[in-house]
Amino acid sequence: MKKLPLLLFLLFSICSSFAQDFTKDPNLILRFIESTVQIPFMAEVQGVKGIVPIRITTDDTGLPIKYEVVKSLREDCDKEALRVIKLLNPKLLKANLNGEKEITLEVPFRSFNKFNYAKGAINQYYDSNKKKTSKQEDYRYVSKYLVDTLTGIIRSNIVFLDLKGQNPEQEMKLGLLQIDSSEYHSREIFEDENTSYKQYIFRTKQVENFPIIEDKRYSNGRIVNGANIIINPQSPYKMVGHCSYFPNGRIQKEWIVAKVENKPLTINFNWFANGQIKSIEIKEYLKSDNSEKITGSIEKIVSLWDSLGTQIVKDGNGDAVFYEGYGNNIEVVSGKIINGTKEGEWVAKNKAGKIVYIENIEHNKLINGVSYINNKEIPYTRIEESAEYIGGMGKFASHLMSNLKYPSLAQKAHVSGKVYVQFTVDTNGNVNDCKVLQSVNFGCDEEAIRVLQASSGNWKAGTKRGKPYESRLTIPIIFQLTN
Repeated sequence: MKKLPLLLFLLFSICSSFAQDFTKDPNLILRFIESTVQIPFMAEVQGVKGIVPIRITTDDTGLPIKYEVVKSLREDCDKEALRVIKLLNPKLLKANLNGEKEITLEVPFRSFNKFNYAKGAINQYYDSNKKKTSKQEDYRYVSKYLVDTLTGIIRSNIVFLDLKGQNPEQEMKLGLLQIDSSEYHSREIFEDENTSYKQYIFRTKQVENFPIIEDKRYSNGRIVNGANIIINPQSPYKMVGHCSYFPNGRIQKEWIVAKVENKPLTINFNWFANGQIKSIEIKEYLKSDNSEKITGSIEKIVSLWDSLGTQIVKDGNGDAVFYEGYGNNIEVVSGKIINGTKEGEWVAKNKAGKIVYIENIEHNKLINGVSYINNKEIPYTRIEESAEYIGGMGKFASHLMSNLKYPSLAQKAHVSGKVYVQFTVDTNGNVNDCKVLQSVNFGCDEEAIRVLQASSGNWKAGTKRGKPYESRLTIPIIFQLTN
């Protein structure tokens, strides 16, 4: 029986060697497990740390036929460990069997979030500047909200209390819970056409300068994104991993952000929805010699695999193939990777083999491109251009000045503030689907939406590769009282 222990990566002392060590021949099973596991809510509340070993028995072809927990940590963690291991891509698993029929994989559980949890509610403390704090001597305010004890999803409005006020138990402010279900997951190759991809955002309206509480989930309850902190006790460097997930619970993308000799570095592990590794990329941020200010970045593709698990780019060189879209709308994009960057002519074809666009690229930068739409050639020099108000933002500001009416309720209450409104601009320049992300209330929210809708038809649609598309924007509309 073969056993794969969890290994802590050793970091080198400079960015280039660190990136090379972390990405060269990485343990892909380890990366999949560590980035896919999601610690159960109550285990996280209780600060559980440990490992659940899972033994996998396979048949003669290397396909799993039995999964069993070797040593239990606790029931909810055991179930999560089994879920993660069962999501492993069979080809990835088979590559690590080395002819054996049994393998034991360890699933780690490391709780880094410290919740003040009691009786189904989370208490978050803030200092006098309304910043989160864990220092008891700095406590000034506290927020309280109910959560689902199985998932941690927000289940109530958020109440704010002033601990040093005249009556600390009296409600100071109330942040209303909003559930937004207007966003959808953009499907990729290998994703089930019949699965619901609607996303639900559980968000409390912002109160004064307190942080917004937000949680994003798929319709099946799975989280959309999360974060994990990876600390190597043998190294002075801290790495923070940010993850996004497919609706099936597998890892979609992991960003590992590290600082080496005070230089930031990002390593991206990208995956297909079937659990097969897609690519490994690095981004090194450049700083001037005498300043901490970032002056630019260098992005490179280190490794790339096709959808069947065959590596086609190694050590930054090879003939690359990328997949965009899903189902009948999938496009296959091909070109050369030289020393980690896209170079030369890149061609995208649809499922029928027809050319969708051709681009000329130098060092990852688009020089020019041509889209082929309805037998027409549409040239472009930017891949994407955002929607914009006809005449520019100065013209839009004039529209606001001429049409915005200060609500009488807000005037009487001496209320000022910014209303952040999200909306879409369709291919004809019309404004649709307006919704308030950050509220001021007292009639300001409704007035912000009204004046924005009044601008409908005066917008220029955004374009992708020269083709108009419906885009989503967010803007602040300011209400400011003057003497």
